[in-house]
Parts: sequence; C-alpha cells; structure tokens
Amino acid sequence: MGRGHRPSAPSPHRWTNVDFKGLVPSVNAHRADIAVSAIYITPARAEVVDFTHAYLSGGLVALVKDNNTSINTLANLVREYQKAASTGVVVGLCPTTEGNLGDGIFDYPLWRKHQGRWGMGSDSNATVSVAEELLMLEYSQRFHLRQRNIGASDDHPEVATALYLGAVSGGAQASGCNVDGIASGQCADFVELDVNHHAMALLPVEKALAGHIFGSSRTSVIQRVWTRGQLRVSHNQHLLHERALEDVVKVRQQLFA
Repeated sequence: MGRGHRPSAPSPHRWTNVDFKGLVPSVNAHRADIAVSAIYITPARAEVVDFTHAYLSGGLVALVKDNNTSINTLANLVREYQKAASTGVVVGLCPTTEGNLGDGIFDYPLWRKHQGRWGMGSDSNATVSVAEELLMLEYSQRFHLRQRNIGASDDHPEVATALYLGAVSGGAQASGCNVDGIASGQCADFVELDVNHHAMALLPVEKALAGHIFGSSRTSVIQRVWTRGQLRVSHNQHLLHERALEDVVKVRQQLFA
C-alpha cells in the first residue's frame, strides 16, 4: 500500500466554542456534555457540575526586581503601603484612565487605613471630569470589594462629601496651592453648582455633592468656577471653550491629513 492518510470515521461529538461565562451553564442545561477549559474548581460550581481531578494549581504572584529583598510576602506589601503613607506623599489617582488602560484597581481602603493622602486628576482625552473620576473611584472599589459606601468616613458619612474633600485636600498639598477650603490665607477658588439642574433639584445641602458626582449622568452640574477670584467658567462652559474646540479640530485634521 502506498503511504497516505487513513480515512477518518465520523465523530459522534461536535466541538463548539463558547464564551467562558457560558461553559458551566451550558453543561448544567444539557446543551453540552463536557466543558474543556482552565476552570477553577469552586464550591459553587461543584454544586451544579462534576469536575475531573484537578491537574493544575494556579494563583497570583507579585513580581519584584531581582535585587529587591523587602517584598517577599503579601504582608510586606501592606507594610510598603504603610511606609509610603507615613512619608506624607500624595498619591495621584486617575480612575477613568486606569480603567481605560486596564491598569487595575487602587487599594483605596488600605491606603486610607494608614492615613494616606491622595489627589484626583485625569490624563484622559475622552473625558476630563472630577465628578466622573470620583464616581469611577467609588464604583471600582464597590465592584472589587462587593461593598457599598467605601469612600465614607466617620467625619463625613456622605460618600461624595468624603471623596470630594479628600481629593481637594490632597490636591492642595500636591500642587502647593492654598486651595484647601474656604479659610483665611486660602485662594479665592470656588465652584458654584446649579441648584436648578435635575440632579440637584430639591436635594438638601448635605446631598448636593452626591447629586453632582453620582446623579448628573455625564451632564455637568457646575454653573460657575472662579480661580484666584477670576471667573473661568460661566453657565457651565469655560470662557475659552470655543477656542479650545477649534484647536482640537485643527490638531485632528493635522493628524489625519
């Protein structure tokens, strides 16, 4: 006989690609006889499907430089947070950018546990909004920890108030500007919110920032803004808004020319 391939018999089974989150439900609903993937064996899954014997143990690791001797356990990482916080350094957070790039979630509760200071910024060209950054910070923590009101504190039980004041205080320190509240010696920097906006309507004063951060639905509650006593934003629009838009279009035209 000449060299060649044997004819293959028809297979009684059919392989189908299924999204990972649909693997266990497909077996459980008898749409599939078996699911083959890197599926962690958990008590919840073991209640509805049968597993083979485990063939691989996996987990998370921390990578450090080869000359690093201070971090070799998770407890060391906690101490690193404590050590950094004790220096008084201000951590700059950009939650929307971190989410956009997939950088991960900052351990806000651990940082705050050690009285760490933080400020809020954004290098995102998609949106530049303090309210949206603070909302993303709080909601990312809730997703991760499966808890609510992560940003609340004993001094400020309102999450929005606690987050806003924390960001202002840390931002004032990091920038070296006297903008940490309304007091003698501080700059005349003010933000006026529109009480007629739907997110603010009929809210008591203590809920105002909550309406601004969590209820504005990507609209702006900001009515006017002053920096060092100079009006910069009026009727929800920066005084240089139109010029800035024209410059954006010009730059985009150059990029795609």
